[in-house]
Amino acid sequence: MPADKEHRKAGRAPSSPPAVTELPLWKKVLFSAVLTGLLLLVLEVILAAAGVRPVLYDEDPYLGCSSRVPLFVEEAGGGAPAWMVTARNKRRWFNEQRFPKAKERGATRIFCVGGSTTYGRPYNDATSFCGWLRELLPVVAPGHRWDVINAGGISYASYRVAMLTEELIRYQPDVLIIYSGHNEFLERRTYARLIDMPAVLRNLVGLLSRTRLYTLGKRFLRGAPRAGPDGGTRGREQLSAEVETLLDDAVGPEAYERDDELQRHVVTHYEHNLRRVIAIARSVGAAPLLVTPACNLRDCAPFKSEATEGLSASDAEDCAQLAERATRAREEGRLAEAREALDAATSRDPRNADLQYLWGRTLDELGEFREAEEAYRRARDEDICPLRALSSLQAGVAAVARDEDVPLIDFAALLAARSPNGIPGENLFLDHVHPTIEGHRMLALAILESMAALGWVPPPRAWDRAALDARAEEVIGSLDPEAHGIAMRNLAKVLGWAGKAEEAERAARRAVSMIPNDAISHYQLGVHAQRGGDLNAAAAHYRRALATSTHYPQAHNNLGNVLVQQGEYERAREHYERAIAGDPDFAKAHNNLGLLLETLGDFEGARAHLGRAVQIDSDYAEAHANLGNLLIRTGDLSSAADHYRRALRIRPDYAKAHANLGVVLAQQGRIEEAVGHYRRAIQLAPESARARHNLALALSHLGKHEEAIEQLEESLRIDPGNAAAREDLTRLRAYLETSR
Repeated sequence: MPADKEHRKAGRAPSSPPAVTELPLWKKVLFSAVLTGLLLLVLEVILAAAGVRPVLYDEDPYLGCSSRVPLFVEEAGGGAPAWMVTARNKRRWFNEQRFPKAKERGATRIFCVGGSTTYGRPYNDATSFCGWLRELLPVVAPGHRWDVINAGGISYASYRVAMLTEELIRYQPDVLIIYSGHNEFLERRTYARLIDMPAVLRNLVGLLSRTRLYTLGKRFLRGAPRAGPDGGTRGREQLSAEVETLLDDAVGPEAYERDDELQRHVVTHYEHNLRRVIAIARSVGAAPLLVTPACNLRDCAPFKSEATEGLSASDAEDCAQLAERATRAREEGRLAEAREALDAATSRDPRNADLQYLWGRTLDELGEFREAEEAYRRARDEDICPLRALSSLQAGVAAVARDEDVPLIDFAALLAARSPNGIPGENLFLDHVHPTIEGHRMLALAILESMAALGWVPPPRAWDRAALDARAEEVIGSLDPEAHGIAMRNLAKVLGWAGKAEEAERAARRAVSMIPNDAISHYQLGVHAQRGGDLNAAAAHYRRALATSTHYPQAHNNLGNVLVQQGEYERAREHYERAIAGDPDFAKAHNNLGLLLETLGDFEGARAHLGRAVQIDSDYAEAHANLGNLLIRTGDLSSAADHYRRALRIRPDYAKAHANLGVVLAQQGRIEEAVGHYRRAIQLAPESARARHNLALALSHLGKHEEAIEQLEESLRIDPGNAAAREDLTRLRAYLETSR
């Protein structure tokens, strides 16, 4: 009987192969993920061995740029062992430093990075917190070799610090101390790509950019980058080799406008940069340490203030009157009345930085210190020209330190605790952000305490306090009057650059009292006197500067400007020419000489120098406008219009360029376009009688006689002596009378 029949007869199924047990889906997914992860890890190790670096270390995804201009170069003719020194072309922004190329066995190498506070301004490395660390570490941990290198760059923002860190990891760092945050708004920048991504996607890109596989894939998709002449990457946006701040423009703080969206982007970018610096440092085993940037709250008024968006004209006028009333009441000691007025003003105009600062001063004087500190902080955070680290940036440092598990020294809290009533001011700051020498020493001690907590140096109870004090006395005693004078001169330059004219003058006078023949200090005093209209004093200071330093192009140029105002054209010409001889690429001197030559009737010479000015600096809006003015006089209307348009692309709010472009367009018969530019000029400069007169003529040409009469009447209100406008008004009124 067949077997299957036997089975059926017995009531059993026929025999079959044993069943295979299927893995649950979740185990399959887990197994695949682990296998993929191991494969990716092996590939990462292979790529690392092949020298592939994560893109995070080399590029800034927000700016899409990289930098390869070295800070340190090998000392020429230094012999053996080799030494690294600060590159000569970097010493304008960095302290001169020197350290062995190969780190000594057992030594600990510390780099301090950041902006001008790290640099030690207005002094230098010797009294910076980095310099103090160099002096105090041998006292705290004797017998150990410490290499402490100051890599703080004047005006360096966090993205430049990140690019610099790419270089520093070549020099075997053990510790990287990061003090950054005050310079985030100094340079003009835009965010075109990553900043517009959703946060989840942006964070994913940030994580991927730490891997070598992502780097390889990115290179494959866009092609291998080609090195540029400076070692950078061709085809990608490049930051300038060094800082070009908005404040370097003649307009200074006026270049800034309120932009909340940009501010949010800057804060996001700042946090990314800190994480990038940390990742780069850790890639070579260096330990990062963060410092919260601190600033002067009590004794630094905002650099620029604007009313709250949407505030009506009547409310703005009321707030101005309330502020004036409060100021007067404070001066007369009626603090309660001042408080009442400011309470009303700040409730209507809460984002006005000047109002908040005045509110803080008043509350401070009333003894309401907690409320005063809050008002000072709001004044700082609402400053349109934010040259002090905002609360959001300070919070960003804390967030990054927490997320990345990095030690944090809260320098802002430390200085608040050491300040009267908890509000830092001129007791510990020389200006808006630069601490006093004692402030730098306090930070160095706080860093040492943090290092002790991490076990890097002995605990504070083991420190020889008498030896620490003796070393501090040695450092301070090493500063002679000239060193203090140079610091005051540097302070004057910083304050003048930031638009604080009165403070700059005081610092310059202190500098001159310490170093009477200091050319730069006399130059600063000349600038202040010239701005104040005291031409004789300005000329005297410029001449003092030139008596000490004959090769001083800026002093020659400014003295030329004074002499032009005094009608001494030939002597002015001589100084402009000497300025250009000293610096052939001095665009402002070329511009000024061009204007003078135009006045003297030398149109060919004027065109040559104005043309040279815009050739040197293509973004020199005033030179473009001046060249346009000259071209109108020579009859080249088309070229004149081109230069006015270039000026307006650079400075859209340039009222004179709008008005003069209107003149060219009117002469070309393009009246409607001319009217648009005249109207914009008047909107920007309502008291421009000439623009109103020209608008009236254009409106009359278009048959808009009533409006033309209104503009002529307003022009004569501003400039009653304008005979041409009065004649045109009489003629137009007569025409309307006869036409009726």
